[in-house]
Amino acid sequence: MPKVFISRLLQADSPFQALVASAEWEVKAQSLLVFEPVAFAHLPPTDWLFFYSRRGVQFFAAQIGAPLPPLRLAAMGTGTAQALEQQGWQPAFIGAGSPAAVARAFAGQATGQRVVFVQAQNSRQSVQQHLGSLIQSQNLVVYQNRPLTTVHLQPADYLIFTSPLNFETYCQLNPYKPEQRFIAIGATTALAFRAAGIKQYQVATAPTEEALLACLLAWHQEKTT
Repeated sequence: MPKVFISRLLQADSPFQALVASAEWEVKAQSLLVFEPVAFAHLPPTDWLFFYSRRGVQFFAAQIGAPLPPLRLAAMGTGTAQALEQQGWQPAFIGAGSPAAVARAFAGQATGQRVVFVQAQNSRQSVQQHLGSLIQSQNLVVYQNRPLTTVHLQPADYLIFTSPLNFETYCQLNPYKPEQRFIAIGATTALAFRAAGIKQYQVATAPTEEALLACLLAWHQEKTT
């Protein structure tokens, strides 16, 4: 029975729930990070709010405490866009692909404008770095994510990581083995793999659980045929 670890808790509608319910897979789903809100005093003047993650949307929404001003909203990917829509907010931009691809597409709409990036305290600011001086950028930190210091995880055949920090935390707590296969949710996490010397890895075609699951199943089928 193949064993899978994914570095996030799974929602009831997650496509991975089919694997959890299956008698043919063993799935462990757990974030290796602790999330805490960071208070912000006010929303800076801006034309756009760019959200990097679902969690950024959630922590921002919990603090805004008033109807959202008439701003244009941007989402890093479809999962973040869904989180915005769940708040009743309609994104004007939804990114797809690597941070570089998202930045290129977003620049087509936001060049020369003011953009506030809603993010974690230790965000890698991947889109901002690619945009550079094309926009007027400000940061709005709404939460912090710090690594767990102790966690016991059983060995897994496939290790799926949804952020670089989750991967780095796993490596600090659990030495990995050469035969384990790694899957990254996107290019930034894959970059962390390469920096650590991981050679046997794949990257999901989109930063979604559907794409992660498709990558896992295709790789496993390739391995067993």
